[in-house]
Amino acid sequence: MIKAQHTNYAISKTDIYLNRAVSYIKSTLLLQSFCMGCLFISGINFNALETAKDFTFNFHVVLGLYFSSLVFTTQLDAYSRYQNYKMAKDLMHQYGFKKSLVKIFSKSRCQRDAFAEAARSLGFKKEIDDYFYSVGFRWFHILPVIILKKPTILLTKEYWMSTLFVPNYKSKYFYW
Repeated sequence: MIKAQHTNYAISKTDIYLNRAVSYIKSTLLLQSFCMGCLFISGINFNALETAKDFTFNFHVVLGLYFSSLVFTTQLDAYSRYQNYKMAKDLMHQYGFKKSLVKIFSKSRCQRDAFAEAARSLGFKKEIDDYFYSVGFRWFHILPVIILKKPTILLTKEYWMSTLFVPNYKSKYFYW
């Protein structure tokens, strides 16, 4: 049993892992939904291979492999956004809600969702919603801002490293 810092009750490892899983899902909900859709579509295509012939066989193989690969890249992105979530939660716990912190984590919809979940878990729901609305972000702003400004960024190693391979962040203040 692990004793919580500011309380007198013990937290089991099971509770910690369960709460980490819940915060992972909450902070990456859009990505998890997309992943489930990709799994469904790839499953449909692989099931269609049984009756497909010639061109349709190749078509279903390509689509099945494409959507299967999206499952892996989506999970890499989700893991990276969870690292952003943990970092944002620590920074907000340490410094409070600051607009300069939000700007760091506002590059993509997935980062905004991770930051928003961290803010909500610390009681800053109204502030984060008001801020995102005031700067013009809406639910349909999904693509990263940099891609719209400079599409060639997709060809750089730095973009892919910061999108899919964010290093593990160990939270300083929270178990989840």
